[in-house]
Amino acid sequence: IENPTPGSDIQREVKVSGNGWHNFRVDIFSESGQGQSAICKQFVGVDIPGSVECTLTDCIDHIQVKWTTPEGANGQYVDPDKITYDIYQSDGYQIVAEIAVGYSGTEMDIPFDTTEGEQGGVLLAIRANNAAGSGTLRHSNALIVGEPYRLPYEEHFNGTTQYMYDQGDCTAFGPAQGASSDGDNASFGWVAVYDRDTEHTVKSMKIATAGSKNLHLIFDHSVEGSDYIEVYAIHRDGSESILGPCRKTDGDRWQTASYSLADVVNDTYFRFKFRFVKGDDGGFDFIDNLRVIDAS
Repeated sequence: IENPTPGSDIQREVKVSGNGWHNFRVDIFSESGQGQSAICKQFVGVDIPGSVECTLTDCIDHIQVKWTTPEGANGQYVDPDKITYDIYQSDGYQIVAEIAVGYSGTEMDIPFDTTEGEQGGVLLAIRANNAAGSGTLRHSNALIVGEPYRLPYEEHFNGTTQYMYDQGDCTAFGPAQGASSDGDNASFGWVAVYDRDTEHTVKSMKIATAGSKNLHLIFDHSVEGSDYIEVYAIHRDGSESILGPCRKTDGDRWQTASYSLADVVNDTYFRFKFRFVKGDDGGFDFIDNLRVIDAS
């Protein structure tokens, strides 16, 4: 570009090959020699889709699958009308079955009787695609399917425990020996020793509520120092209701907590969740002798 007017805006169209990031540089020259170069980086074309957020919901006779329309993996433009999706069943580590490839839309109903058979988890993985390429596989929440445990429900953590574990930080977490409120030398414990050990959660499998009128969750707990345990009821649609916190109280090491489950009696089944949280001290907390009963 010869003899440009100083301070003027100059535009040129530049053809590039392929979508993606491209580097551009403008060199300036005068009679005195080369001046300072201007360098910029610009994304050109359509971006690869990013990952989706996928949610599974139990609808008894089918599983409802919904996911979000992704943004560009590089934060750039994608045309939502030109995205297709690949849906797979996963075991959390690898793909175990193909459900749909090149699917259009952001929801799907999968026929499935969620009340039959032994309880276990269903996990899906979804990938978005467009002309620029394919995004990364993203897992859904794990949906518990199978016949709910019937009332009265009891758990003593002595070898028959079935729970879903969430990620968290702890030195040790799970069924424990040596601490017990009911004399069987077994309980469920959370041990937090290091500063990084801040919290951890555990969720139960499905427990039936049909026909209940005065449903209660009852358990013994041993909480140290300023630690506390938050207790939740998980509804069939996946939403949660907090029942309350358990903290250390004066008196015996083991205390008994009882919470009404009036909010879930019409849900066919429910699950419970414990969230162990470390305070400034403590770090050795346990639950034991857990029951779900209709106190009518």
